[in-house]
Order: sequence, then C-alpha cells, then structure tokens
Amino acid sequence: MTNSNLCETYAINQVLKGKRIIVTREKKQSQSMCKRIHDYGGTCIQVPLISYTPVSFSPKEKEELLADVEQATWVIFTSQNAFHFFIELVPNLSILEDKHIAVVGDKTAAYLKSFGLEPDLSPKRFTSRALYEQILQEVNGQETSFFIPVSQMANQQWIQDLRKKGYQIKSKTIYHTVKNEASKQLLRDCFHRKVVDVVTLASSSAVTFFVQMVQELNLDKFSARVIYACIGSKTAAVAKKYGLAPIIVPKKYTTNTMIDAVCQYYMEE
Repeated sequence: MTNSNLCETYAINQVLKGKRIIVTREKKQSQSMCKRIHDYGGTCIQVPLISYTPVSFSPKEKEELLADVEQATWVIFTSQNAFHFFIELVPNLSILEDKHIAVVGDKTAAYLKSFGLEPDLSPKRFTSRALYEQILQEVNGQETSFFIPVSQMANQQWIQDLRKKGYQIKSKTIYHTVKNEASKQLLRDCFHRKVVDVVTLASSSAVTFFVQMVQELNLDKFSARVIYACIGSKTAAVAKKYGLAPIIVPKKYTTNTMIDAVCQYYMEE
C-alpha cells in the first residue's frame, strides 16, 4: 500500500479517535503535525518544551562571522532554525550567491527555497551523519572549507570528523536551544488530568527537557503510562537511556511520518 493510501486509510478509519497526543515542538513549527493528528481523529495538545534565542554578537564578532561565511566554499544548515537565525545575522542573502549549500531535511530545504535558494546537497536520510557521508562523496578530497551555524546543543561529532579529514571548518553557535519553562504547568495539568496517550519528541533536546520537567514535577508515575514517538534513532536512543518506553520511531525522520507511525502502532495493537 502506498503512503498516500495509508494516509487515506488512517483518515477514513479515524485511527487516532479518542487519542490525546502531546506535541512538544514550537507552535509555529507544529501546524502540519497537529493538522495530521486532527485528520486522523486525534486531539493535539500543544506543550512546546523548547524555545530558541539568538546569540548576541559584538560588532567585531559579527564582522568575523561574516568573514568566515565569505571565505567558505560550503555553508551547511542542519535545521530551519539554523537558517532562520543565520539570515537575522547577515546583511542580505547575496553573501550566499557563490556558495554551495547543504541542508538536512525536506523542511529545511523548502524553507531555503522560499527565499529563492536552491540547496546543492540534501541527503535522503535526514541525519547529520548522512550529510557527512554525502559531503565526503561530493567534495572527494578536494580542498574545501565549510561554515556551519549551529545551536549550543547541536551534535558536533560529524563536524569533528570532517575536521579530522583535513577540511577547514568554521562552526559557530548562533542560537541557543533552551527549556521553555512556561510549559511546565501545562505539562503537569495534562498528566494529572490523565489526558495523555502519546508524547511526541522530535529531538534529543526535547527528550532531555521533557525528562527534566517530569522529574521536577514528580510526574514519573504518570509518564510511565504513555507511549513515546521519536524522530530519529539518536532521539530514540536518548529516550531509551532515560527509560522512556514504549518508543515508536518512523522509518523516515519527519513529523508527519512520526504521526503515521503512531497510527500504525494503534492499528496493530
């Protein structure tokens, strides 16, 4: 059965009817996810666990950052947030005119395209490791330099591995990923009212912040009764480390396929 046929089946059968699903992404980034939950009959409860704040740069630091971009052969954006905060720093996008651009994820690619930019490289698997492997194939040992804007919680291992291959890397933290304390009371209320069936976690930082809030609010006994859906093997590994179970992981690492995987889980129960 094709993916479109599966989606139609989930919608017709209202597979998620009566299911209350917590979406932990920022509200502005979770609209399509919530629509999918509603289309399948479920209830979307938005509890954004993460906030993003820009790094403040002095004029000299900003000048150095722009110089690093100008000197780079490739500029790599591993998320929509990385590009969002990047364009707030640069005077205009002409700075990318002669650059090769690599991205992770369809949504990141679509976000760049909305600004008239066409990524040169976007791996089919939406992971930094897949990006690393494809970059090696693309540059094939040629002398190459990279500029990579990241958050303070970003996975740096693949960047270190590129350095070990002899490539010139300028990696700069341009935004911070922080716990959204404003959602703590909402999370508490959801669990105490027992209105949670599934918690969706789209990143390792979301898992970390969720577990921290659960522990701070003494919700462990409640959180043990729900199902967890994670995007990506790395996110799932962090969730398992914290003892979260059962865990659903889609084959394709997107928010929509994560909801489809939740549907499949309930259909197979």
